[in-house]
Amino acid sequence: MGEALGRKQGGFSTKLHLRTEGGGKPITAVVTAVERHEQFALDVLMDKGAVRR
Repeated sequence: MGEALGRKQGGFSTKLHLRTEGGGKPITAVVTAVERHEQFALDVLMDKGAVRR
């Protein structure tokens, strides 16, 4: 993955996508550029961080 900067109307920005457990504690995070679609982050988040049962 390259840089996580993207152009938006207000300037450069990024998106932070989190995968959390049932209690809301973060398990893993992915930073993407603003113009990147959320579906890209979903695939990466689901591949990272296993939830222990």
